[in-house]
Amino acid sequence: MEKPKVIVHLYSEDTDHGKQAEKTFQDDKYSVSFRIDAGAHMAVSDGVVDIAFLQPSLVDWKWFDIFTKIRKAYPDLPVFLYSAEMGLADGLRSSLEDENTFPSNDISGLKECLDRLVAEKERSKKKVLFVDDDQKILNAYARMLRKTPWEILTASSGEEALEIMDGHQVHLVATDIKMPKMHGIALVSKIREIDENVPIVVCSAYQALKDDANLRLHGVTDFIEKPVDADALIKKLDALLA
Repeated sequence: MEKPKVIVHLYSEDTDHGKQAEKTFQDDKYSVSFRIDAGAHMAVSDGVVDIAFLQPSLVDWKWFDIFTKIRKAYPDLPVFLYSAEMGLADGLRSSLEDENTFPSNDISGLKECLDRLVAEKERSKKKVLFVDDDQKILNAYARMLRKTPWEILTASSGEEALEIMDGHQVHLVATDIKMPKMHGIALVSKIREIDENVPIVVCSAYQALKDDANLRLHGVTDFIEKPVDADALIKKLDALLA
């Protein structure tokens, strides 16, 4: 996976917080660029970055100008605001903190923020394949999961599902059982021949299948009863993809 790109805004090349930030990235997990003053905003504009690092100060408010420009141009870009000035981080937390702005007086919080970003990027790459001979059900799955970070793939038969898996790295398969041509259990067996570890969830209206030992013997990981509840489905998939 490509390293997350970080822009660190500095007031001068030898500021203490710049040195602290460098230490934070010594594990080489991130691609870090250091910019002075307006260069931070220019760097964000010129290339895709994943997070901006600013040092708020009550003495020099240039940081706020850069923050405003970044936030206006890139409202979803995470911005980490680090300040060791007494009470400043708390004040910023009450006035600026939101889901994409992280004021802190602890430099280690930057690494925690980045680690979450890495996890989210990895999670967002996951592909979930739904298999069902009823197109309306496949459409329903797509609607339920449209706001999730996963890429949703659909197949209307076991044969089509295997073709998709031949061309994609699929991280989870959710399949119906009773389908024409290739039965769901036959599909599970075929999948297990090519991938022993991918989670396979059976989606069926037959509640008795939930405790069917044969499903486990064939390699089924879990069971979801139809009609599928959206929240329950997301919770189940989230746990299996973690």
